[in-house]
Amino acid sequence: MAGQPAGPAPVRQPRLLTWGLVPSWAKDPKIGMRFINARAETVLDKGPFSRAAHSRRCLVPADGWFEWQASPTVVDARGKPRKQPFFIHREDGVPVAFAGLYEFWRDPNVADPDDPLAWLTTFTIVTTAADPGLIASTTASLLS
Repeated sequence: MAGQPAGPAPVRQPRLLTWGLVPSWAKDPKIGMRFINARAETVLDKGPFSRAAHSRRCLVPADGWFEWQASPTVVDARGKPRKQPFFIHREDGVPVAFAGLYEFWRDPNVADPDDPLAWLTTFTIVTTAADPGLIASTTASLLS
């Protein structure tokens, strides 16, 4: 692009990462448990995700995902609709890919930066609201 320095082309490669984004500025990696999903509507503005959203994007392969639906007929002890998970997947079994963000976190307790244990590479999945048609068809199947 015009006005930007030419750099090496990005190298795409498969990697095993830890689910739960740990921002590079985090003091403790346990914070990653809070950041397993990033909402697409706010990913560029939210502190834990914004830096990664601008430069560290990835694809996350999966066999499918769970959508949680409130039961139209079953309630819990407090009278609230019980939620039931539905595993959504391709009928042909082919994997799907989610948009994701990744981040590198440096463990300050490991002195040697070349030690593989000095670095934790984590990711989050970018999510959005479920398709209304998906919700309607899932609810219809519950009632039938």
